[in-house]
Amino acid sequence: MRSLARRTLPVRFHYAVSASALVVLAASCGSNDDHGQPQDGGDGGLDAAALNPDGAPSTDGGGCAPRTCVEQQITCGPAGDGCGSGLQCGSCTPPETCGGGGTPSTCGNSDGGPCLPRTCAGLGYNCGPAGDGCGGALSCGSCMAPLTCGGGGQPSVCGAPSGHSVLLQWTASATAGVTYDAYRSPGCTGTYAMEATGITTTTWTDTAVTSGQKYCYVTTAVNPVGQSMDSNTAQAVIP
Repeated sequence: MRSLARRTLPVRFHYAVSASALVVLAASCGSNDDHGQPQDGGDGGLDAAALNPDGAPSTDGGGCAPRTCVEQQITCGPAGDGCGSGLQCGSCTPPETCGGGGTPSTCGNSDGGPCLPRTCAGLGYNCGPAGDGCGGALSCGSCMAPLTCGGGGQPSVCGAPSGHSVLLQWTASATAGVTYDAYRSPGCTGTYAMEATGITTTTWTDTAVTSGQKYCYVTTAVNPVGQSMDSNTAQAVIP
């Protein structure tokens, strides 16, 4: 569960399922909040979830795409690129400190709340360097061949390309200045983890998928005021 206080935004998504070689299950499952938990009322400001899967091998065969500081919305301290290499994302001007305002990896004053260092386990990482959000560096381990760090398409997690990907698509929000977060539930268990944040386009490709596995997805819209309720669930099965 996120600790971020919610305020429903007047945004709407419309998702349409596109046919492809990948087996696709029905996407419209009702309005959700808290990543897959049904709500008693309200439409959450979101319509049905959209999934356009790609059953053929992705053009790059999967693998790791290095992420920059900007893409990760990190403005200070060390970080990892998700593929096993380190980044230095800048420093703060005193009296501000990295994470000092209570927002990890962002410069701020301590009166905004203390910085609570994050761990590799808390970040969901098991390989490569990372930042603890307070200006400190983490070393999250290494991978055993043939696995590589980020090789399965999931940043800072050991894996190997499956050769498949899932492309989520949605219409742009009517609210200006929003970004989007994507959440995934392997096996559609109802437990969702954030897989991408700060998405500025209306598509996101999940390359960290495993053959024979089923995945469910929800998305949210985010702006400085808060975060929308979850979209409806989109579901796909990887061949």
